[in-house]
Amino acid sequence: FKVYAQTTGTAAEGNVDYGITADLVLFKKYNSNGNNNLPIWVDRLRGEDSRLDSTSTSKQYFDNGSVNFDRQDGITINNDNIGLYSASFSYRHYVWKRAAGFFDIVTWDGTSGGTQNVAHNLQVEPEMVITKMYDYSSSYGGDQWYVYHKNLGTDTGGSSDNYNSVLGLNKTDAQTSSSGAGIFGSAPTASNLPFDNPSYDSLAVTGNTSAKYVAYLFASVDGVSKVGYYTGQASGSYVADTLGFTPKFIMIKAADRTGDWNVFDVERGLTVGGTNAVAVALNNTNNESQTNETDAIRAGTNKFTINTGSASTDINENGKKYIYYAVA
Repeated sequence: FKVYAQTTGTAAEGNVDYGITADLVLFKKYNSNGNNNLPIWVDRLRGEDSRLDSTSTSKQYFDNGSVNFDRQDGITINNDNIGLYSASFSYRHYVWKRAAGFFDIVTWDGTSGGTQNVAHNLQVEPEMVITKMYDYSSSYGGDQWYVYHKNLGTDTGGSSDNYNSVLGLNKTDAQTSSSGAGIFGSAPTASNLPFDNPSYDSLAVTGNTSAKYVAYLFASVDGVSKVGYYTGQASGSYVADTLGFTPKFIMIKAADRTGDWNVFDVERGLTVGGTNAVAVALNNTNNESQTNETDAIRAGTNKFTINTGSASTDINENGKKYIYYAVA
Protein backbone atom coordinates (compact mmCIF):
# COMPACT_ATOMS: atom_id res chain seq x y z
CA PHE A 1 0.00 0.00 0.00
CA LYS A 2 2.56 2.55 -1.15
CA VAL A 3 0.63 5.72 -1.86
CA TYR A 4 2.91 8.55 -0.73
CA ALA A 5 6.46 9.55 -1.63
CA GLN A 6 8.83 12.46 -1.30
CA THR A 7 12.16 13.32 -2.78
CA THR A 8 14.77 16.05 -2.68
CA GLY A 9 17.61 17.24 -4.87
CA THR A 10 18.96 20.11 -6.93
CA ALA A 11 18.64 21.21 -10.54
CA ALA A 12 16.00 18.56 -11.20
CA GLU A 13 15.57 17.84 -14.88
CA GLY A 14 14.85 14.56 -16.57
CA ASN A 15 13.13 11.56 -14.98
CA VAL A 16 12.32 11.79 -11.26
CA ASP A 17 11.42 8.43 -9.72
CA TYR A 18 8.91 8.19 -6.86
CA GLY A 19 8.08 4.49 -7.00
CA ILE A 20 4.38 5.37 -7.34
CA THR A 21 2.10 6.90 -9.95
CA ALA A 22 1.97 10.62 -9.23
CA ASP A 23 -1.55 12.07 -9.08
CA LEU A 24 -0.65 15.15 -7.03
CA VAL A 25 2.81 16.68 -6.69
CA LEU A 26 3.45 19.56 -4.30
CA PHE A 27 6.71 21.27 -5.21
CA LYS A 28 8.43 23.47 -2.62
CA LYS A 29 11.89 25.01 -2.99
CA TYR A 30 13.37 25.40 0.46
CA ASN A 31 16.70 27.24 0.34
CA SER A 32 15.85 30.21 -1.84
CA ASN A 33 13.93 33.19 -0.49
CA GLY A 34 11.86 35.05 -3.03
CA ASN A 35 8.97 34.77 -5.41
CA ASN A 36 10.25 31.59 -7.07
CA ASN A 37 10.23 29.80 -3.69
CA LEU A 38 6.53 29.06 -4.09
CA PRO A 39 4.53 26.00 -3.01
CA ILE A 40 3.25 24.76 -6.38
CA TRP A 41 0.44 22.21 -6.74
CA VAL A 42 0.31 20.15 -9.95
CA ASP A 43 -2.23 17.35 -10.41
CA ARG A 44 -3.25 14.87 -13.04
CA LEU A 45 -6.91 15.93 -13.28
CA ARG A 46 -6.32 19.61 -14.05
CA GLY A 47 -3.45 18.64 -16.36
CA GLU A 48 0.31 18.56 -16.10
CA ASP A 49 0.73 22.10 -17.50
CA SER A 50 -1.50 23.72 -14.84
CA ARG A 51 -0.06 25.33 -11.69
CA LEU A 52 -1.67 26.53 -8.47
CA ASP A 53 0.19 28.51 -5.81
CA SER A 54 -1.01 28.14 -2.20
CA THR A 55 0.39 31.52 -1.14
CA SER A 56 -2.04 33.23 -3.51
CA THR A 57 -5.73 33.59 -4.37
CA SER A 58 -4.82 33.67 -8.08
CA LYS A 59 -6.31 31.24 -10.57
CA GLN A 60 -4.13 28.59 -12.15
CA TYR A 61 -1.50 29.51 -14.68
CA PHE A 62 0.26 27.41 -17.30
CA ASP A 63 3.84 26.35 -17.92
CA ASN A 64 3.62 24.14 -20.99
CA GLY A 65 5.92 21.15 -21.23
CA SER A 66 7.81 21.65 -17.96
CA VAL A 67 6.33 18.55 -16.26
CA ASN A 68 5.18 15.27 -17.83
CA PHE A 69 2.96 12.82 -15.92
CA ASP A 70 3.16 10.03 -18.49
CA ARG A 71 5.39 7.71 -16.40
CA GLN A 72 3.99 5.05 -14.06
CA ASP A 73 6.54 5.53 -11.27
CA GLY A 74 7.36 9.24 -11.41
CA ILE A 75 7.42 12.33 -13.59
CA THR A 76 9.71 13.96 -16.11
CA ILE A 77 10.84 17.53 -15.51
CA ASN A 78 11.93 19.87 -18.28
CA ASN A 79 13.10 23.45 -17.89
CA ASP A 80 10.39 25.68 -16.36
CA ASN A 81 10.01 29.37 -17.04
CA ILE A 82 10.74 30.88 -13.63
CA GLY A 83 12.87 28.27 -11.87
CA LEU A 84 10.22 26.67 -9.69
CA TYR A 85 11.70 23.17 -9.83
CA SER A 86 14.46 23.01 -12.42
CA ALA A 87 16.85 25.75 -11.27
CA SER A 88 19.98 25.14 -9.20
CA PHE A 89 18.34 25.21 -5.78
CA SER A 90 17.29 22.56 -3.32
CA TYR A 91 13.74 21.41 -3.75
CA ARG A 92 11.23 19.01 -2.24
CA HIS A 93 8.54 16.98 -3.97
CA TYR A 94 5.61 15.68 -1.90
CA VAL A 95 3.66 13.11 -3.91
CA TRP A 96 0.25 11.47 -3.44
CA LYS A 97 -1.33 8.62 -5.37
CA ARG A 98 -5.10 8.26 -5.51
CA ALA A 99 -6.21 5.24 -3.48
CA ALA A 100 -9.47 4.22 -1.81
CA GLY A 101 -9.56 5.32 1.81
CA PHE A 102 -6.42 7.46 1.50
CA PHE A 103 -6.54 10.21 -1.13
CA ASP A 104 -8.66 11.37 -4.04
CA ILE A 105 -8.97 14.39 -6.36
CA VAL A 106 -12.14 15.81 -7.88
CA THR A 107 -12.80 18.71 -10.23
CA TRP A 108 -16.16 20.28 -11.03
CA ASP A 109 -17.86 23.19 -12.75
CA GLY A 110 -19.91 25.54 -10.61
CA THR A 111 -23.66 25.95 -10.82
CA SER A 112 -25.74 29.09 -10.53
CA GLY A 113 -26.53 28.64 -6.84
CA GLY A 114 -27.54 26.38 -3.95
CA THR A 115 -25.88 23.23 -2.70
CA GLN A 116 -23.90 21.41 -5.37
CA ASN A 117 -23.35 17.69 -4.83
CA VAL A 118 -20.05 16.39 -6.21
CA ALA A 119 -19.31 12.66 -6.27
CA HIS A 120 -15.93 11.30 -5.24
CA ASN A 121 -14.12 7.94 -5.12
CA LEU A 122 -12.42 8.07 -1.71
CA GLN A 123 -14.96 5.44 -0.54
CA VAL A 124 -14.82 6.79 3.03
CA GLU A 125 -15.88 10.10 4.51
CA PRO A 126 -13.10 12.60 3.78
CA GLU A 127 -11.45 13.93 6.93
CA MET A 128 -9.66 16.84 5.28
CA VAL A 129 -10.60 18.61 2.05
CA ILE A 130 -8.54 21.35 0.39
CA THR A 131 -10.39 23.29 -2.31
CA LYS A 132 -9.48 26.01 -4.79
CA MET A 133 -11.19 27.81 -7.65
CA TYR A 134 -8.77 27.28 -10.51
CA ASP A 135 -10.54 29.03 -13.39
CA TYR A 136 -13.24 31.65 -14.00
CA SER A 137 -13.81 34.69 -16.21
CA SER A 138 -10.72 36.61 -17.27
CA SER A 139 -11.86 39.67 -15.30
CA TYR A 140 -11.91 37.79 -11.97
CA GLY A 141 -8.58 37.60 -10.17
CA GLY A 142 -9.28 34.48 -8.15
CA ASP A 143 -10.51 33.22 -4.81
CA GLN A 144 -8.90 31.92 -1.65
CA TRP A 145 -8.01 28.34 -0.79
CA TYR A 146 -10.40 26.68 1.67
CA VAL A 147 -9.67 23.82 4.06
CA TYR A 148 -12.23 21.58 5.77
CA HIS A 149 -10.87 19.38 8.58
CA LYS A 150 -12.87 16.93 10.66
CA ASN A 151 -11.60 18.47 13.90
CA LEU A 152 -12.39 22.07 13.10
CA GLY A 153 -15.36 23.54 14.94
CA THR A 154 -16.14 22.49 18.49
CA ASP A 155 -13.11 20.16 18.83
CA THR A 156 -10.72 23.05 18.34
CA GLY A 157 -12.39 26.08 19.86
CA GLY A 158 -14.94 26.81 17.15
CA SER A 159 -18.57 27.59 17.85
CA SER A 160 -20.20 25.35 15.24
CA ASP A 161 -19.99 21.96 13.47
CA ASN A 162 -16.89 20.97 11.52
CA TYR A 163 -18.68 21.45 8.19
CA ASN A 164 -19.62 24.98 9.28
CA SER A 165 -15.96 25.74 10.02
CA VAL A 166 -13.09 26.48 7.69
CA LEU A 167 -9.48 27.62 7.37
CA GLY A 168 -7.71 29.33 4.47
CA LEU A 169 -4.59 27.57 3.18
CA ASN A 170 -3.17 30.83 1.81
CA LYS A 171 -3.82 32.62 5.13
CA THR A 172 -2.56 32.56 8.72
CA ASP A 173 -5.99 33.36 10.20
CA ALA A 174 -7.70 31.29 12.88
CA GLN A 175 -10.67 29.21 11.77
CA THR A 176 -13.98 30.78 10.86
CA SER A 177 -16.67 28.82 12.69
CA SER A 178 -20.36 29.73 12.68
CA SER A 179 -23.56 28.62 11.00
CA GLY A 180 -23.12 28.81 7.23
CA ALA A 181 -19.42 29.70 7.42
CA GLY A 182 -18.01 26.47 5.93
CA ILE A 183 -17.77 25.12 2.38
CA PHE A 184 -20.38 22.37 2.88
CA GLY A 185 -24.12 22.58 3.42
CA SER A 186 -23.96 19.36 5.46
CA ALA A 187 -21.32 16.83 6.45
CA PRO A 188 -19.49 15.16 3.53
CA THR A 189 -20.13 11.44 3.08
CA ALA A 190 -18.27 8.43 1.69
CA SER A 191 -19.59 9.22 -1.79
CA ASN A 192 -20.74 12.85 -1.85
CA LEU A 193 -19.36 16.34 -1.25
CA PRO A 194 -22.33 18.70 -0.62
CA PHE A 195 -20.56 21.95 -1.54
CA ASP A 196 -22.28 25.18 -0.56
CA ASN A 197 -20.72 28.64 -0.46
CA PRO A 198 -20.07 30.30 2.89
CA SER A 199 -22.24 33.34 3.47
CA TYR A 200 -19.31 35.72 2.92
CA ASP A 201 -18.05 34.32 -0.42
CA SER A 202 -20.54 33.73 -3.24
CA LEU A 203 -17.95 31.98 -5.45
CA ALA A 204 -16.02 29.90 -2.91
CA VAL A 205 -16.98 26.43 -4.20
CA THR A 206 -19.84 27.06 -6.66
CA GLY A 207 -22.06 29.96 -7.75
CA ASN A 208 -21.42 30.34 -11.48
CA THR A 209 -21.38 27.91 -14.39
CA SER A 210 -18.14 29.45 -15.67
CA ALA A 211 -16.24 28.75 -12.42
CA LYS A 212 -14.06 25.62 -12.16
CA TYR A 213 -12.81 24.04 -8.95
CA VAL A 214 -10.49 21.33 -7.64
CA ALA A 215 -10.56 19.51 -4.29
CA TYR A 216 -7.96 17.27 -2.68
CA LEU A 217 -9.49 14.70 -0.30
CA PHE A 218 -7.54 13.06 2.55
CA ALA A 219 -8.43 10.40 5.13
CA SER A 220 -6.82 8.33 7.87
CA VAL A 221 -5.54 4.83 7.07
CA ASP A 222 -4.17 2.60 9.83
CA GLY A 223 -0.39 2.50 9.61
CA VAL A 224 -0.31 4.98 6.71
CA SER A 225 -1.92 8.34 7.49
CA LYS A 226 -3.78 10.21 10.22
CA VAL A 227 -5.92 13.34 10.31
CA GLY A 228 -6.16 14.67 13.87
CA TYR A 229 -5.64 17.45 16.37
CA TYR A 230 -3.91 18.15 19.68
CA THR A 231 -3.98 20.70 22.47
CA GLY A 232 -0.92 22.81 23.21
CA GLN A 233 0.76 22.47 26.59
CA ALA A 234 2.69 24.78 28.92
CA SER A 235 6.43 25.15 28.53
CA GLY A 236 8.42 22.40 30.25
CA SER A 237 6.09 19.59 29.16
CA TYR A 238 5.56 17.64 25.96
CA VAL A 239 2.75 17.08 23.48
CA ALA A 240 2.75 13.52 22.18
CA ASP A 241 0.18 12.28 19.71
CA THR A 242 -0.06 8.60 18.77
CA LEU A 243 -0.12 7.89 15.03
CA GLY A 244 0.51 4.16 14.72
CA PHE A 245 3.41 4.78 12.31
CA THR A 246 6.64 6.74 12.04
CA PRO A 247 5.75 9.97 10.20
CA LYS A 248 7.61 11.12 7.11
CA PHE A 249 5.39 14.17 6.62
CA ILE A 250 3.43 16.29 9.10
CA MET A 251 1.43 19.42 8.29
CA ILE A 252 0.34 21.46 11.33
CA LYS A 253 -1.89 24.54 11.57
CA ALA A 254 -3.19 26.42 14.60
CA ALA A 255 -6.99 26.29 14.60
CA ASP A 256 -7.98 28.86 17.22
CA ARG A 257 -5.15 31.34 16.77
CA THR A 258 -3.12 32.70 13.86
CA GLY A 259 -0.20 30.71 12.49
CA ASP A 260 1.51 29.38 9.38
CA TRP A 261 0.78 26.07 7.68
CA ASN A 262 4.02 24.36 8.73
CA VAL A 263 5.28 21.20 7.04
CA PHE A 264 7.96 18.97 8.58
CA ASP A 265 9.43 15.98 6.77
CA VAL A 266 11.87 13.14 7.26
CA GLU A 267 14.48 14.60 4.91
CA ARG A 268 14.69 17.82 6.93
CA GLY A 269 15.22 16.39 10.38
CA LEU A 270 11.89 14.77 11.27
CA THR A 271 13.51 11.52 12.38
CA VAL A 272 13.32 9.23 15.40
CA GLY A 273 15.62 10.83 17.95
CA GLY A 274 16.37 13.78 15.67
CA THR A 275 16.49 17.22 17.26
CA ASN A 276 16.84 19.54 14.27
CA ALA A 277 13.60 19.30 12.30
CA VAL A 278 12.89 22.45 10.31
CA ALA A 279 9.68 23.68 8.72
CA VAL A 280 8.62 25.13 5.42
CA ALA A 281 5.30 26.96 5.18
CA LEU A 282 2.65 26.40 2.51
CA ASN A 283 1.26 29.94 2.84
CA ASN A 284 4.41 31.99 2.17
CA THR A 285 7.63 32.05 0.13
CA ASN A 286 10.02 32.00 3.09
CA ASN A 287 13.07 29.80 3.22
CA GLU A 288 12.95 26.81 5.58
CA SER A 289 13.58 27.75 9.19
CA GLN A 290 13.65 26.10 12.57
CA THR A 291 10.39 26.72 14.40
CA ASN A 292 12.45 28.06 17.28
CA GLU A 293 15.93 27.33 18.58
CA THR A 294 16.29 23.51 18.58
CA ASP A 295 14.38 20.32 19.25
CA ALA A 296 10.87 21.66 18.64
CA ILE A 297 9.40 18.46 17.12
CA ARG A 298 10.55 14.86 16.87
CA ALA A 299 9.28 11.75 15.13
CA GLY A 300 8.67 8.58 17.12
CA THR A 301 8.14 5.00 16.04
CA ASN A 302 4.38 5.48 16.30
CA LYS A 303 3.96 9.16 17.17
CA PHE A 304 5.29 12.68 17.01
CA THR A 305 6.34 14.70 20.04
CA ILE A 306 6.46 18.47 20.45
CA ASN A 307 8.89 19.96 22.96
CA THR A 308 6.89 22.85 24.36
CA GLY A 309 9.99 24.61 25.66
CA SER A 310 11.38 25.05 22.14
CA ALA A 311 8.33 25.12 19.88
CA SER A 312 7.00 28.35 18.44
CA THR A 313 3.35 29.32 18.81
CA ASP A 314 2.79 28.05 15.24
CA ILE A 315 2.82 24.50 16.67
CA ASN A 316 2.34 25.01 20.42
CA GLU A 317 0.73 27.43 22.85
CA ASN A 318 -0.73 26.37 26.15
CA GLY A 319 -4.43 25.54 25.73
CA LYS A 320 -4.54 26.31 22.01
CA LYS A 321 -5.77 23.78 19.46
CA TYR A 322 -3.82 22.52 16.44
CA ILE A 323 -4.97 20.39 13.51
CA TYR A 324 -2.57 18.12 11.64
CA TYR A 325 -2.23 15.68 8.78
CA ALA A 326 0.54 13.04 8.97
CA VAL A 327 1.75 10.38 6.51
CA ALA A 328 4.14 7.45 6.88
